[in-house]
This record gives sequence, structure tokens and C-alpha cells, in this order.
Amino acid sequence: MIATVSARACPACNIYNYLAESVVGSSNIVVGKLGARLDNSRVKVEVRRVLRGAYQAGQVVEMEAWTKPEDVGMVYIFSDPWDEPSFRVLELPFEEEVRFLLRLADSETRDHKSAPNVGRIPGIGNHLSPETLVKYKVKDVDEAIILVQGWSNESKAVGMDYLHQCKPFPSQKVIHAIESIRRALAPGKEVFSAQNRLGNLVEALMLAPDSEARAFMLAQVEASLKSQSNL
Repeated sequence: MIATVSARACPACNIYNYLAESVVGSSNIVVGKLGARLDNSRVKVEVRRVLRGAYQAGQVVEMEAWTKPEDVGMVYIFSDPWDEPSFRVLELPFEEEVRFLLRLADSETRDHKSAPNVGRIPGIGNHLSPETLVKYKVKDVDEAIILVQGWSNESKAVGMDYLHQCKPFPSQKVIHAIESIRRALAPGKEVFSAQNRLGNLVEALMLAPDSEARAFMLAQVEASLKSQSNL
């Protein structure tokens, strides 16, 4: 049957809860090549793209990151969050979600500057506020479906909220996204974040007051039961 999502880390430190904090709490975030390991926790990074901070493309900088010898030469997203739990090294497919979280952080910073007495300082490791999530303007259904497939609670929440305000609910587009991932998995190939993405998309369908969504889910259950009975 379609994959479902579960947190594999403890509730206090899993990526769902803390990816946004790790991103927002970083002064520097770059896409770069791991040039050398100085020790188990320090590396030299050849900067390719700067997502946040004062580093420049082409610079070689030292950053803190837990890596393995076989990681040398690989390109990752590196950051310097000030507190734990954190995600100092992320795979490249995270870049779109990191950029989204940075847009949220920038929005919250602007709001904070316009209302300096709110008693909260953004960008120091706190969760992004619910108000910031509500204010984010999703462009269209396609962006919402991408956001729903994110790892962070924040990305998923913004995408889910948009989809469930759509009248009618865009069942066909969500189903198409599910089927696209499943087709990519069919030959036995690995697909980045497939279980997480499928689980979030299925959750969106399960919450939809839509006959097409319900029919699709029932068909998946029936297919799963038939497959199990044939074992």
C-alpha cells in the first residue's frame, strides 16, 4: 500500500519539529562541496551558492559538520545553527524547502521590525510563529502540493491549509503527484524522501471532503488487501 509517515527520531529531536529552527537559527547557509575533513566535526567547504549570510561563491570556508570520509567531494547544504538539535548538513533536494523556510524567516523579521514590542526576537532558534505561516501567500495548487511534501511541520502546514481551502479540492493533482512518486519507485530505484512525501500527500487526500479522493483511497486499501490475500 501507499507509504505512511512516522517520526523515526525521538519527539524532542526529529527533523519534522526542528528543521525550521535549524534553518532560521543559522547565520550562514550555503550549497557547497565538501573539500576536506579537518576532523570528525570540522570541514572545509568550497562555496557554490549562498542561501544566507556573508560568504561568497568560490570561497573556501571552515564549518562545523559531522561527516564521513566517503563524503569528501560531495555537494551538500551546509549551515551553522546556534543550538541543538540541528541539521548542519542536508542533501541537495532540501534546497527548495530551505529557501521556503528562509522566506518565512525574512517575513517574520520584517513583521518584528514593524512591531518592535511583540516581545519575540526571530532568527535565534525559535519556531516560526503561527501568524507567519498564515500570512504566507501560496502562489497556486502546484506550489501547495510541493510544500505538503516537505519535511518540516511548517512547510506541510502551509501547503495543507491552502489545499483544504480550495473549492473544489484538487484531488486529481494530488493523486497525480502520488502516482508520479510511485511510478518512479516501481523499478526499485531510490526516490528522495519518498515515504515522507507519499505519507503527506495521502494525509491530504484522507482529510479531503471529496468523493474522488475517497474512491482513490478505497481502491488502494482494496488492492492492498487483495495482494495480502494472495501471499
